[in-house]
Amino acid sequence: MRNALRPLLAIAALFLAGNAAASSLFVYGEYGELVDRGTVTAAVDPSYEEVFDCSAGVNVYREGREITLSVRRYVATIAGAKPCAGGFRVDLGKLELGTWTVVLRVFVDDGYEIAQRIERVFEIETVDGRCGATPYVTPQIYANHKTLDANAFIARLAADPAWAATLGNPVARSQDPPNPAARGVLLTYPPLDDPLARQFALQDTGGFEYVGRNGMGCWTTPPGNAVGTFVEFYNAPLDHYFYTAAASEIAAIEAGKVGPGWARTGQSFRGVVFPGCPVGWSVAYRFTGMPDVGPSTHVFTIDRRECRKLADNGLWLFEGLPLFAKPVQPDGSCQYSGDVPLHRIWRPFGVSNHRFTTDPAIVAATVARGWVHEGPVMCVVRPPATT
Repeated sequence: MRNALRPLLAIAALFLAGNAAASSLFVYGEYGELVDRGTVTAAVDPSYEEVFDCSAGVNVYREGREITLSVRRYVATIAGAKPCAGGFRVDLGKLELGTWTVVLRVFVDDGYEIAQRIERVFEIETVDGRCGATPYVTPQIYANHKTLDANAFIARLAADPAWAATLGNPVARSQDPPNPAARGVLLTYPPLDDPLARQFALQDTGGFEYVGRNGMGCWTTPPGNAVGTFVEFYNAPLDHYFYTAAASEIAAIEAGKVGPGWARTGQSFRGVVFPGCPVGWSVAYRFTGMPDVGPSTHVFTIDRRECRKLADNGLWLFEGLPLFAKPVQPDGSCQYSGDVPLHRIWRPFGVSNHRFTTDPAIVAATVARGWVHEGPVMCVVRPPATT
C-alpha cells in the first residue's frame, strides 16, 4: 500500500468481467470514480482463447442509456485481418447522472453471428453528499494557489473564516519539504471527508492553478485478507443486539463492563476486518447514537451517502471501520461465490436498534416480531461449510 499525492484510477475502475472463457469489460472514470465530472472509458480485453481483429476496430452505438460495443474476432484467413496485441479502450465521453448499460458483442468472422455478449450495468453519481471511500487514508489535497504563497495562504485561512469555509476548513501547511515562498500547500481534512469532492470544490473556485488529491494503491503482492468473526450479543431487557469482532470489546462485554444483561446468542457472521489490498473494497462505517441525544444503537453501512447523512445530522457518532465488504448486486445477491449477503433489520418501535444476519430464517423470525427488514446491505464472507 502507498499513500500517493495523485489520483489513482485503479481505485475506481469498475471491474466487470464474465467467466474465465469470456472477454472482460472494465468501466472507469477520468477522476478515478464513476461521477458526473470528466469522461468515462470502457476497456475491453480478450480472453485467453481469442484475439480481436484490429482492422475492424470497435463499433460504438448509443441508444438512450445503453451503449453497445461491437468487436470482431481475429481469423487469419480473412483478408486484411490484423490481430490485436491486447484489447481496446473506448472513450464514452461525459455521461449524465443515473444508470447506464454497456453491452459488449464479439462477432465471429462472418460479422453476423455473435460469439459472446456481455451486458453490465453501472451508475454515474454526483460527488456531493458522500463520505470518502478510503477514510483509512487521511484525506489530503495538494494545491498551488494562483496568487498566494504558502505563508499568505495559511495566514488568510486563519484570518478569513468565510473563505476558509468555502475550502472546507482544512488544516494547511506548506509543501513537503517546506518552502513557504512557494505557492504549494498541503490541505488536510477530517477522515470522513471525500477528497474527490474537495478537489472539485477547490477547482471550482478558480483560484488554483493546480489541485491534486491523495489516494491508495497496492504496488506489491498483498498478503491475504484478515477475516474476523462478528459475534452477536443480545440484551433481553432492552431487546437490543450488538456485533463486534474486536477481542477487546468482546472481553469488555463478557466482563460486564458495558452494563448488565448482555449474552452471546450463538449467532455470528464473518467479515474481512482488513484486506491484503484495500483497493476495490467498500469500507463499512460504524456509527452509534450520540450519547444522550441519538438513538441507542450501533449501525454498519457501506453506503457512502447514508454515511454522510449520519455524520452530519448531529445524532450519530462515527466509531470506525470494523470491516470491509463488497456491494450487493441489484437483485440482492453477491457477485463472488465466497460471499453471502448480510441483511440489516431495524427495530422501529421503542428504543431503536439494528440486527445483522446472513440467515434468511433469522430475518423472517425477527420481522415477525415487528422489526423492519432493510434489505441485504453488503456482501460478507460466506460461513464455512458444515458436515
